[in-house]
Amino acid sequence: MRRGGLGAAGVARRRQENRRMERIGESLEAVRLETVKEQCDTFKERLQEFATKYRSKIESDATFRAQFLGMCQSVGVDPLQSTKSVFGSMLGLGRFYAELGVQILTLCLATREDNGGLLDMDDCLAMLQNVRATTSDAISREDVTKAISELSVLGAGGVSIVWGERGKAFISSVPDAFNADQTSAISLIVSQGGHISLTELARQLDWTAERTDNASSSLLREGLVWLDVDPSTQERVVQQRHCEQHSMSSIMQPTGNIEALLTSSLIDILLDNYYCTLTMNGGDTSVEPLLPSIDREEVKLRSCITNLAVIAAPQIISMVLNYVPQTINVFFISRLGDADMLAAVGLANLVFNIGGVSCGYGINQAIETLVSQSRGHGGHHLASVHMAKGMCIGLLLSTILFIVLQFTEVALNFLGQDPVVAKHAMDYVNSASIGIWPAIQYDCIMRFLLCYHHPHVCTWIYAITSALHVLWCYLLVTPSSVLAGAGVAMALTFVGCWVLGILYFVFAMINPSITAIPRDALPRFTRAMFRGWWEYLKIGIPSMITLCSEWWAYEICTLIVGLLQDSAQLAAHVSVCNVSVLMFMMSYGLQTGLSAKIGAAVGSGNLHLARTYCKAAVIMGGGMLIVIEFILITFKMSIVNFYSAPEPEVMVSVYLATLLFPYLGIQEVFDFAQACMQGVFKGLGIQRYAAIVNLCSYYLCMLPLGYLFCIHFELGVFGMWTAFIVSVAAVISMVLNYIPQTINVYFISRLGDADMLAGIGLANLVFNIGGVSCGYGMNQAIETLVSQSRGQGDHKLASTSMARGMIIAMAMSTVLFGLLQLTEVLLTLLGQDPVIANHAMRYVNSASIGIWPAIQYDCIMRFLLCYHHPHVCTWIYAITSALHVFWCYVLVNPVSGLAGAGSAMALTYTTCWVLGILYFVFAMINPSITAIPRDALPRFTRAMFRGWWEYLKIGIPSMITLCSEWWAYEIATLIVGLLHDSNQLAAHVSICNLFVVIFMLSYGLQTGLSAKVGSAVGAGELHLAKLYCKAGVVIGGSMITIVILLLCIFRGSIVRLYAEKEPEVAVYELYLVRPLLCLIIPFDFAQSCMQGVFKGLGIQRYAAPVNIFSYYILMLPLGYFLSVDVGLGVDGMWLGFAAGASVIAASYTAILA
Repeated sequence: MRRGGLGAAGVARRRQENRRMERIGESLEAVRLETVKEQCDTFKERLQEFATKYRSKIESDATFRAQFLGMCQSVGVDPLQSTKSVFGSMLGLGRFYAELGVQILTLCLATREDNGGLLDMDDCLAMLQNVRATTSDAISREDVTKAISELSVLGAGGVSIVWGERGKAFISSVPDAFNADQTSAISLIVSQGGHISLTELARQLDWTAERTDNASSSLLREGLVWLDVDPSTQERVVQQRHCEQHSMSSIMQPTGNIEALLTSSLIDILLDNYYCTLTMNGGDTSVEPLLPSIDREEVKLRSCITNLAVIAAPQIISMVLNYVPQTINVFFISRLGDADMLAAVGLANLVFNIGGVSCGYGINQAIETLVSQSRGHGGHHLASVHMAKGMCIGLLLSTILFIVLQFTEVALNFLGQDPVVAKHAMDYVNSASIGIWPAIQYDCIMRFLLCYHHPHVCTWIYAITSALHVLWCYLLVTPSSVLAGAGVAMALTFVGCWVLGILYFVFAMINPSITAIPRDALPRFTRAMFRGWWEYLKIGIPSMITLCSEWWAYEICTLIVGLLQDSAQLAAHVSVCNVSVLMFMMSYGLQTGLSAKIGAAVGSGNLHLARTYCKAAVIMGGGMLIVIEFILITFKMSIVNFYSAPEPEVMVSVYLATLLFPYLGIQEVFDFAQACMQGVFKGLGIQRYAAIVNLCSYYLCMLPLGYLFCIHFELGVFGMWTAFIVSVAAVISMVLNYIPQTINVYFISRLGDADMLAGIGLANLVFNIGGVSCGYGMNQAIETLVSQSRGQGDHKLASTSMARGMIIAMAMSTVLFGLLQLTEVLLTLLGQDPVIANHAMRYVNSASIGIWPAIQYDCIMRFLLCYHHPHVCTWIYAITSALHVFWCYVLVNPVSGLAGAGSAMALTYTTCWVLGILYFVFAMINPSITAIPRDALPRFTRAMFRGWWEYLKIGIPSMITLCSEWWAYEIATLIVGLLHDSNQLAAHVSICNLFVVIFMLSYGLQTGLSAKVGSAVGAGELHLAKLYCKAGVVIGGSMITIVILLLCIFRGSIVRLYAEKEPEVAVYELYLVRPLLCLIIPFDFAQSCMQGVFKGLGIQRYAAPVNIFSYYILMLPLGYFLSVDVGLGVDGMWLGFAAGASVIAASYTAILA
């Protein structure tokens, strides 16, 4: 029967057919695959040809690249899918967009503090072109959009594009995790052009006032907006943190902060992590992996240094160029070979500076504060009003100053100057005074441009006008016109600066997109400029006092030198002042850049950024100072030859060479430090504090001392420059000497162990009482014997006294070392906590090995002081104090504890001693440089073992005098401890710490006074010794005034420093700082200075009984009675201090009388 192929045979047949069809299909598939493979190979070959032919065009031509990508995408090919694809390997497009995306992200992070995380697309393109300038890659908006889309895998926290008004695009690096209100508010602010009032915000979003305040406050905390007040309507306004000028200034400065951030190493790190993120399949991704190993604080500091350098470097050049015209004047006048004319140009500059530009420049500093802070919070209209107001006030002030300058000759004759020199000076001022208006107006323009980060414009203006000034002087300074021609040249230079500044303002008004200065910020002369003058002057007048007090002090020094009636000394002084001002202009340029940066940071509310800029200024200022000192040392004679005439007077060159180094070199260290700190004051708007300090320092200390040295002591021009250096160097040496113990306490306190902190307090007490105080006291005999021997001219006797002191100190150190090993036994016997006593013993064990170098270096220091080399000790202490931080960082840890701190102290003592010995070796080899005769240097001969009793007759009373005072204050701490009140004890210890720092100031003056008085007595000049005593009274009185004034002004800051988190301790400290500490300081300063006279005269034996009686029979018993028995607590102990110090001061006065 037929089954129609449904049987077993049919099934087998169909299977065979299926297998044939599968074989045919596989064959066809193989053919198709082969065809596709051939097509791919052909495509690859064509792509290789295309890549070879058009690669540069794809990379450099944004339009061509966009068309190529569009063509690829139209056929379903994504060239950006992988950097390892054929596209990535041959065209590099994957890496191109990955690198571009990372650069965009880095730009967003770098500028976020200025724009709040919303970067203008146009600004981003311009910055990218600068960053990628070396690669010649043209970047388009499409490239930026494509690169940002590649960053979408980062999720929340990545970057995205948002749109503002009129289709303006912004790149947002704001986290996406916002609530609906925040998102709505920021979107509306962007759409309204970046600012909107809170009233309008509430109206458009239909919110309540509370809801509006909550949203704006949250955006303010995120750093996305500012809150400001509209001066016209007094409404609160929300402004987007988008500072167009920041990005555009980066465009104009291709070596700015953006380039520093985008180093190749940083890009490589970011890209490696970026590729890892791109290849992750799922999972949580965030922006954190982009910065895995970068120290954010380090990057921040580097960025601030770069930012500050970008704005400060042109300003430094500008300030130097600003002073170049006066230098050119001096140069051309000096070529005439007339000392009277050279002296006259110095006096003329003095008058023009004191009675002219200094006042205008000082009051203009208010522009830096007000405009920079207005710019910081985006108030460009307010910045415009402040600028116009400043120019109007400057114009009025210029008119007054012009009238004052017409009395130059009368003023100079009245002050006792040479009539011929005064007449020459009048010729100069008459011609130059017409330039007072453009000079002060241009200074306003310069400060405004600096606040808007355009210092390079000022640099170019100064460069052009300085070059032209050479031409003016060449044409106008002739033997017939002389100083009148120089004055006309100066006026022409001022006018040229002002004209160029105005032209740049006009250009900025026409092309705001190029200059990046908003039109609203440019000054407009409206009624608003005549209102609010008092607010402006409240900043301007202290600024003027701060600048003028310093400027005038140095100019008055020139008047004092002029009283010598010696043209050679006056000419040398004028030339060195010229060099000094040139160097000061460098620090002043850094100061102005720092004030602009800090002002902007404070205006934006970012105090952490302001502190970081301060650190950056310290690093930059230190580097600049090193370069300046190197130039002074290396090119000293070249500078002398530059300022001397072709046939110079011999004495002018001698004075000039000596003043340049070491006098000017040492003075610049202090000058740089204070100039930079003034920049911080200006940025914060607290110039009033600087004004008080400057007035006290210059007019109560420096000028009286300079007059005494220059006129009464007949030291001439050297006395004037010594006035500031000798006293300050000795003071700083004493303060730096105390710093290592303070550093130890700081590092131990970081460990968080109260027992260790108490242990280091007791350890310092034992080490001071049973160690260095005895050695330091005995070494005071060196001051008496060596200074008197030097005064007699017997340097060999000074050498013998020094060697004898060192051998006695070595023997005493051995005895003291043995006593220090009993520290733990002694403390336990006195009832101290055994754990704390053990900690103290570990510190003393490690530190006691340094007792030998410590006391030996003290001998060296006192010897150098007697030979008028205190600056050497200052440098040694500065170096070792800085190294001590490193020793503590390495050695102080939870394992080593106080043993590590003791080892650090021993290393510091050893380093001081080694540096002192090396200086002795240097002095032995180069006596002409150090001015220490070889005969005076200690030699170890048999003579050093004879005459010990004569040495000890002075040394033992000196030791008793010092130790009785030192020990009394340490015992007082034990008495306060008997109150069993940790708050009072903490307050006492803190104020003692402050008191010791203040005492070091008087002790520095004491050591300097003993050296001077001893030298005068040794020379038999008792009248000179009395004059030195009077000088000590003047300087000491000035220092007391300054210290008490600072204590009164900064009492709250001092208390917060010591007891910020302990209000109960602060209560005691507030009373101790004022009035008790202010009551004690005058007596303590007086007795300390008189001890210097005792040491200089060699009559310490009279001081010792007075100290023993006052401290141990009066002060300590009275302090115990008042603090413990009467119950006055720590206040009673300090009242005892006051009684003891007053009795000592009165007794010393009676003895000396």
